[in-house]
Amino acid sequence: MDENKTDRKNEDIDLDEERNSLEDNWEDDLTDEPDLTDEPEPMQPWKMTLIFAGLVVLAAVIVAVLWFFAHKDGGSTSDSTTTDPSVVTTDSPTESTEMQGGDTTSLDEQSSEVQLPDDQLPESVVTEGAGLDVTASPEAEQTPIPTQNAANDPAVKPDDQPTVQDPLNGDTTMRFDSVQESVTPKDVVNLRSVPSTVDADTIVTQASNGEVLSRIGINANTGWSQLDYNGQILYAVTQYLTTDLSYKTPVTPSNPNRVSTISGRVIIFHNCDDYITPKEYVNLRTEPSTTEGDATVSCQVSSGESVHRTGVSPDSGWSRVEYNGQILYVVTSLMQAVQ
Repeated sequence: MDENKTDRKNEDIDLDEERNSLEDNWEDDLTDEPDLTDEPEPMQPWKMTLIFAGLVVLAAVIVAVLWFFAHKDGGSTSDSTTTDPSVVTTDSPTESTEMQGGDTTSLDEQSSEVQLPDDQLPESVVTEGAGLDVTASPEAEQTPIPTQNAANDPAVKPDDQPTVQDPLNGDTTMRFDSVQESVTPKDVVNLRSVPSTVDADTIVTQASNGEVLSRIGINANTGWSQLDYNGQILYAVTQYLTTDLSYKTPVTPSNPNRVSTISGRVIIFHNCDDYITPKEYVNLRTEPSTTEGDATVSCQVSSGESVHRTGVSPDSGWSRVEYNGQILYVVTSLMQAVQ
């Protein structure tokens, strides 16, 4: 009995000791817990800057992607526009037009398109078999084409022609379309050994109105005719010839545009009104001829000095000018228009 009591007492002591040990450990655990009242350390500035920069870059990338997809369809619409050769553009007053796709376009910035049937299209648009727009080359645009009908129309007088165009100078290799017809000068025309007005020495003779000449070739692009003159091949400016052999030169008293030189040549001028200046320096002469040498030289002018041109003779290559109150003459090819 005593032993049992002793064992129970010992067990109670062990339980008390174990309970005390657990309480001590619990208190130690409580003392070891971190202080929840402590504040966290603030973030360093360089970390904040780095995070902010990353956010800005990300936002920029997102905006760029959204912009690209938003404008992709609009660009492809404008690029896919094709040109219809049967469409003629015409200018129109300021007006807003609702275009396909919902865009409002001002007609000040683009011309309206007018659809025309093929039989009403301009000749420059319609070509044989295709109807394509043919653009002339720069060389063709700069090439003056004499009006053959006006030159051969007896009702058109030399002084009444709307425009007088200088022929294009060349040499004996110039190609001519073959013709066989009789012509006569409208007034007086120079017959030259080469189709060029640059050198007065190329003038072989002159032919007058009423004299019948045999034309064997014509070049409509350069304005020259090829003649068979007493078995010799000579050249004359086409606009001074006519196929109307009954054409008579109008008689006008004291015509200032008809100038005779000392050597007996007759130069026909056409009125004009512009200002020209020498390419380098030139002689101004009292007559449109160099036959008399320095005797007809009135003065010299240099590049930069402008003179008033009142007449031009494409056939002879001379211009008539006013300078210091005098009527003088100068070689056209040595002059240029005042810019």
